[in-house]
Amino acid sequence: MKGFFALFYSLFMILSASLAWAERPITDKTLSKNISWHYKALHGITGDLAADGERLFFSDGSGNLYCLDGKTGKLQWQRAFDVLLYGAPAVTKDRLYVGSGSGIVYCLSTVNGTTYWSKNLADAPDNLASGGINSSLALLGDSLVAANLEGKVVRMDSQTGEEMWSFKASREILSSPLIAPPFVYIGDHAGIFHALSLDSGKRTWGGSSGGPIDATPAYSNGVVYYCGWDGVLHAIRVKGVTPLWSFKADGAATTDIVLSEKKAYLGTSSGTFYCIGTENGSPLWSIKMEGGIVASPVGSQNRVYVPEQNGKLHCFNGSTGEEIWSLDLGSNLVSDPVISQGNIFIGTMDGSIYSIKERR
Repeated sequence: MKGFFALFYSLFMILSASLAWAERPITDKTLSKNISWHYKALHGITGDLAADGERLFFSDGSGNLYCLDGKTGKLQWQRAFDVLLYGAPAVTKDRLYVGSGSGIVYCLSTVNGTTYWSKNLADAPDNLASGGINSSLALLGDSLVAANLEGKVVRMDSQTGEEMWSFKASREILSSPLIAPPFVYIGDHAGIFHALSLDSGKRTWGGSSGGPIDATPAYSNGVVYYCGWDGVLHAIRVKGVTPLWSFKADGAATTDIVLSEKKAYLGTSSGTFYCIGTENGSPLWSIKMEGGIVASPVGSQNRVYVPEQNGKLHCFNGSTGEEIWSLDLGSNLVSDPVISQGNIFIGTMDGSIYSIKERR
């Protein structure tokens, strides 16, 4: 659901010239003191953020890719593409990987943004509507996995771009792949969940949902989690492919599934944010977000940071759901934030990037 929303929301923002839509000044002076720095991109932030401890990487609604110094917010380099870049870049010390709306995977230098290699995964490369990559890539060691709107899942050698295998689903894929050896997990728009062999790409087992599975799955301690438009969160023990529990939310999953300290966090199309215990699937707490939720939360040390679509960033106690603080950033939030070096990095639809100190 998130990927589906982001695709059309990004197109809308391009048509509207990525103006400062719903822009409001930050009025909370106390909380605004916790903002370490602010950077203004050329257009609204539609791509998810990634950090490597020293640098921050993200893209905007016009296909510009940025690298900022994580401590100061100063621009290190910027590169323009002729199509949108979706999802969060996958980053190593010296390389960055990102997929484009034209179906091309790019391997770039993290130092200056120059291209090491690129590979077009689309069977019909001239048809941007069918072959685009609308999700993040998955990276583990020398394995790089991407999925596109043709339903293709491709494993490449991360150093060379050589294709190792490909798998074809029956419908388009908006979910990001997840590598958890020995499998690659991914859902498709037909509502089918796939567990593919990391070595061969063969579909080893899978599951289903009552609607498209566009949210990125999650994995921890031998258990994989997935959720579709029917709002049912499934927990499957990989060994023996044993269903452990399921939880029915009040709407379609609009965020990725985020795991933190034996809890699963999930936002829905009804605007409800859930915290679910991973041991038995019981709901621990939930909060209604009147502004809606499409950007995924991030968790850290029993706190969860939730971007509300209307521009408010909330910090909740991970165990109780008690709100610790909230900060109105003045513009809509559709991009996933990231935590690095004690800072929360988040982008808004008016093109702002903020570095916010984690307060304890």
